[in-house]
Amino acid sequence: MRSWKFILPLLASSLCFAAQSDRITSPIDSSQMVPLQGDVHGLAQPRSDLGRTDGGQLIRGVTLVFHPSAAQQNDLDNLLAAQQDRSSPNYHRWLTPAQFANRFGMTKGDISRVVSWLESQGFTVTSVANSRNQISFDGTAAQIEAAFATEIHNYLVDNEIHFANASNPSIPAALAASVLSIGHLHNFTPKPRLKVQAHFTSAQSGAHFLSPGDFATIYHVDLLYSAGIDATGQKIAIVGQSAVNPTDLSNFRSNAGLTAKTPQFILYPTNSISTHCSGDEGESDLDLEWSGGVAKNASIIFVYAGLVGTDTCTGHRTYTVWDALQQAVDN
Repeated sequence: MRSWKFILPLLASSLCFAAQSDRITSPIDSSQMVPLQGDVHGLAQPRSDLGRTDGGQLIRGVTLVFHPSAAQQNDLDNLLAAQQDRSSPNYHRWLTPAQFANRFGMTKGDISRVVSWLESQGFTVTSVANSRNQISFDGTAAQIEAAFATEIHNYLVDNEIHFANASNPSIPAALAASVLSIGHLHNFTPKPRLKVQAHFTSAQSGAHFLSPGDFATIYHVDLLYSAGIDATGQKIAIVGQSAVNPTDLSNFRSNAGLTAKTPQFILYPTNSISTHCSGDEGESDLDLEWSGGVAKNASIIFVYAGLVGTDTCTGHRTYTVWDALQQAVDN
């Protein structure tokens, strides 16, 4: 798993724009299905296939993800360019999630139609993204197979048993022009890729270290500090899939000569269990320490996925760093 660090401006514009038109203009008919291409996980290989998953197994957090219409995408591309153009009146003017939804998401009417169809298939809808480009729901393996014309199988990979769809899922033709993908049809989990490659030597212990002060000197960030630019008033969101020890973060800042500053911790979902997961925790530690170590007066927000049900850190888990990322952007 690569660590992803995001300063989260969500897009903006001061221009007025017309309300979007409904994109789902015909009944959602399950007798007319269209396959989604490229929606099978790469580790769901026939050589690892153990056969069908128990149809009664509950699969949480399945997501129906929508893409912008062609007109919306063109508008979005233009906006993104304008936001980075210093001569534009929209330079660095960002949208709230609600503004993004009204301009680039599905209409409320379309969302209502899809929610009704999902519920008619027996699913429990759990959330609609603030950006109105994703609907999350829970259902059994059998309900997923029936609704999306695929099979959920078990796979033995690296001595762990995972489930995944064995073929591309299908969606009703009425949704084909709007749906990008179906997420969470598998429980393969991103793995930490933490590597230590130190090249600086402590005069006290002989061990190799690199401090925020070294970084500032090497990359001339100290010149920004001298000019009073130290990220004061800025926010950085870090995403992960493990709890961390706040004391470790405090010790890092203290030893680096930085003022005390505690991140804001946001657990997703809110009803999940905050758990320390080896490997993932170490990677999140580094992300949090070094983002705050370089942008030393920024406010750091750590959004991380917890465990639900029978999840474990090293085996099955429902929510991952990608869900934490979606939560951070959507809020």
